[in-house]
Amino acid sequence: MSGVELVPGVSREEPGIVNFDVEVNPDGSTLYFVDARFGNDGPETANLVIARRTADGFERASNTDALLRHINTDALEYAAAISSDGREMFFTRVRSTTSGESPTIYRTSRDETGVPFDPPQRVSAMDGFVEGPTFSPDDRAIFYHKRENDRFVLYRVTR
Repeated sequence: MSGVELVPGVSREEPGIVNFDVEVNPDGSTLYFVDARFGNDGPETANLVIARRTADGFERASNTDALLRHINTDALEYAAAISSDGREMFFTRVRSTTSGESPTIYRTSRDETGVPFDPPQRVSAMDGFVEGPTFSPDDRAIFYHKRENDRFVLYRVTR
């Protein structure tokens, strides 16, 4: 790879804060990503953030906190998957990396873009150590990975 550089408007440019798990909506106008603070044992905080495309890069949405008020908690939230219409989201949540708790996948929706997502619900069909959901191109299936023994296996669920 060459020419790798920060995407303007995403990084908080604050020591200790790392961005990861970027999801881009289909038309490229909106990014969903994670702001995380890392310590010696991995992420200490992780919350989803929304940024909108500008002429020069992206700009963090000033209403991110309101739009994601039911999603971001004291737990770690990451790996957002947004539907093509922007009204449904799956994401991963775990209390902490040192809690011994397995990550789980949650689903939330909203009636229209620009309004907050509803309180999320755990997706019981995806059980065990599961994370990293992503929509199929037609939004009719979700792919995710599950840890089985010491391997990660890809799974697919349909509606």
